[in-house]
Amino acid sequence: MRREKETIEKALGQKIITCRQHWLRFSFSQTWEAQAKAGLKNDMTLGFNDRPGFRNAAAVSMIDKYSGMKIIPMVLMDSHLYDYTNLSEEKREEMMAGILRELLETGGEASIIWHHRVFHSDYNWGAGYHRLLQKMSKMGFETV
Repeated sequence: MRREKETIEKALGQKIITCRQHWLRFSFSQTWEAQAKAGLKNDMTLGFNDRPGFRNAAAVSMIDKYSGMKIIPMVLMDSHLYDYTNLSEEKREEMMAGILRELLETGGEASIIWHHRVFHSDYNWGAGYHRLLQKMSKMGFETV
């Protein structure tokens, strides 16, 4: 993991401190420790592959006491809205708004995944991403 991180940093000319495991592959006993050893500081892996929601039952970031990693839960992913459900556009909008409202009402912190490949016409999910950003902006979210 450290070699991969260093290769990407060299190519980008920028330090990387935040990550998310592909497919949300995760092990409480290994993931955060391996990431910390690679020099990472923040992880956004804690979420569900197949449905939106709060895997640790809260939209609260935390510090893993063993690795020192800051853990930011992932609560929504593009495929939750398009692949794993057969939702109308209206229902997708309601799902996005519901999660965003819960984050605001609880003062929570979370991450959202929108894969770069889904902006291509093969998927055509880019409009959903833009609507999500518009909702976040109107609701007063800080984005990073």
